[in-house]
Amino acid sequence: MERLFDTRVRIVTGKGGVGKSLVALSLAIVAARRGKRVLFLETNPPESVTRFLGKPKLDGEPRLVYENLWMAGLIPSEAIREYALMTLKFKALYNAVFENRIVRYFLRAVPSLSEFVLLGKLWFHEGERSGDAPKYDLIVVDAPATGHLISWLRVPHVFDEMMPTGPLKKSARDMLDMLLDPKRTKLDIVTVPEEMPVNEAIEIAHAAMQHRLATRGLTFINRILPPLPDALVATLHAGLAGADGATQKRFAALERTVATREHWRQLGEEYLQRLPAADLKRAIRLAKRAVPIADEAAVMALAAELEAQL
Repeated sequence: MERLFDTRVRIVTGKGGVGKSLVALSLAIVAARRGKRVLFLETNPPESVTRFLGKPKLDGEPRLVYENLWMAGLIPSEAIREYALMTLKFKALYNAVFENRIVRYFLRAVPSLSEFVLLGKLWFHEGERSGDAPKYDLIVVDAPATGHLISWLRVPHVFDEMMPTGPLKKSARDMLDMLLDPKRTKLDIVTVPEEMPVNEAIEIAHAAMQHRLATRGLTFINRILPPLPDALVATLHAGLAGADGATQKRFAALERTVATREHWRQLGEEYLQRLPAADLKRAIRLAKRAVPIADEAAVMALAAELEAQL
């Protein structure tokens, strides 16, 4: 389990549709089961994973969902308000400035401001304390998909380079200190054995190193097809050899289905060979399920499968 608890923040990303959010949620559940105080932050609350748990949608305030597990949404409008209140200190001053219609219109036009304040909210929670200890032992971030993640994590670099001395520059430096410290933050990637997701996993890993976004962490390969037993193929051949015409047709259809499945499984394994050897060797493999995950029991089963490999 050292691989899970070797950092304070785990940012989980992957191509859209690979099961990134459910893997991130499972990771948080595993840590909470181990007695860690965990905060799960979601960057897309309208599509909240809480629907799988039968819980209400998230807002910006951390909410205790299970023992040791808090959840919250990273919502730009709420994050801007929180950041402004921390900076201005006085609610009346905030209302006079930020609730002004013209100012609100201007803020919506500022490039990357939403991404900046969302990272600021992550930084704030990472620094929260309870007495002498951190409030949360682990923060799992269900981050944007790989297409958006690079620009999201590049924002503190841009603000640090462009802003003169002041609160925004200091905030950018604080965020960079958090993102670039491997004891505080690591970037986990979820992929599946298909060409485009594997290519995107390779690209984001390269970008993380090239642009100094964050230290690489875990690799999750979701929806793995296990190989079929040799005895199944032998049974099919035996059935074809000694059966009548009608039965042979049924067996032949089944044999084609099995051959097609094996073709896609082998092709998927070939795509996975493109991953860096170290990532592939240490990857956590999660089996493809017969039916999509749709409820709390299925999420808990995924968490148990993930935990068994840590």
